[in-house]
Amino acid sequence: MSMLYVKCKTCKLEFASGMNFDKKSFETAILRGNYHTCPKGHTRQYEKKDYYFKE
Repeated sequence: MSMLYVKCKTCKLEFASGMNFDKKSFETAILRGNYHTCPKGHTRQYEKKDYYFKE
């Protein structure tokens, strides 16, 4: 399993979402209510297309 990352929609800071998935299960996962707060304090909702794995 690997950590999913997002880029803050407000300040563009990249941060770990706190969610772990393997790539195959993430493809079929249904994500709901995904609010995250970046290290600078911006809270936003993220869609599945906003998440990515770091290599």
